[in-house]
Amino acid sequence: MKPKISILVVHFNSMKEQQIVEEHLKALRSLDYPNYEVIALDNGSTDSTYKFLKEKVTDSRFKLLRSDINTFFGGGNNIAFKAASKESKYLYLVNPDAVPNPDSANILTELMESDPKLGAIQGKFITGKGKIDTGRFIADDGNVIRLHTANMDPNKESLVTYVSGAMMMLRGEFSRSRGFIFYEVPFLYFDSSVLGMELYHHGYKVKYFPYETGYHKGKATTEDEVSDLHIKISRFLFIMITNSKFRKYIKEYFIANYLKEGIRKAMGKKLASPSNYLKAFRMAMKYNKELNIRLDIYRIPHAESCYKTFFMDMFSAAVRQRLIKGNYKIVVPNENEMPFIEV
Repeated sequence: MKPKISILVVHFNSMKEQQIVEEHLKALRSLDYPNYEVIALDNGSTDSTYKFLKEKVTDSRFKLLRSDINTFFGGGNNIAFKAASKESKYLYLVNPDAVPNPDSANILTELMESDPKLGAIQGKFITGKGKIDTGRFIADDGNVIRLHTANMDPNKESLVTYVSGAMMMLRGEFSRSRGFIFYEVPFLYFDSSVLGMELYHHGYKVKYFPYETGYHKGKATTEDEVSDLHIKISRFLFIMITNSKFRKYIKEYFIANYLKEGIRKAMGKKLASPSNYLKAFRMAMKYNKELNIRLDIYRIPHAESCYKTFFMDMFSAAVRQRLIKGNYKIVVPNENEMPFIEV
């Protein structure tokens, strides 16, 4: 008997992409796997998402939940996780704008079964722009480096800092041991990455495998301005919660970028927003204190930035765009010799 898996899907105003959501539901019903359930949550939508799901989700393997408020990605998945079967060995997180291949659950489950040290894994999936978008590295300056932009071969398996929550499989025992999957924060892009780092700190590893597992439309429900703010919050917070060599310069980094954005706004630049930097820094400080997480980024797969890149970024975003590929060093320890961190 194949181990049971729980597929967790969090919806928020998904009717913006109704066609892709219909494809997504059809794909879930068509999975070539004999032992699974789907927990679908409407996460406080203000459109007709819940009504749509109630009409469409009639399969006995599906369980439909509803939250009165938007608890964001992390909180939504925690709600779905608590409703999942305790018999499920693995959790398969799939975004509502992601369409998994029929064999994806089977492929990922077999990989997890092959190595009990695997905490979370991901296959290769294609974006709406036809690009590969999969495993990621956190840099010690808080940036996120995608595997395919890091001069790494996407056709080879690799340890990564974390895997995207769009389509990832997670070992259920880790989440059950602490009662939740993600830390609940009111912004995006932080939860999946911290989960990856935490898995390493608990003796697991996180890995990308070059098997095509589906298609991800992406950005179906995230406005650009909101996305930009959340990226800024996460970057500040990454530096604060790790032993990054840039941690002692975080206030100077904030001040320089705040002043830079003020100048850009005075010049009439459309996307310039000093208020976003201020809000992001304040929120990062708040959640750094509340979460009280401390992680060692240098003992797990990560990307390392040089001081030049970090400090030049204080004054010019264009510089970062020119330097981002050439000034990050990807560090991936040999997994057979890796000193996994037990806590």
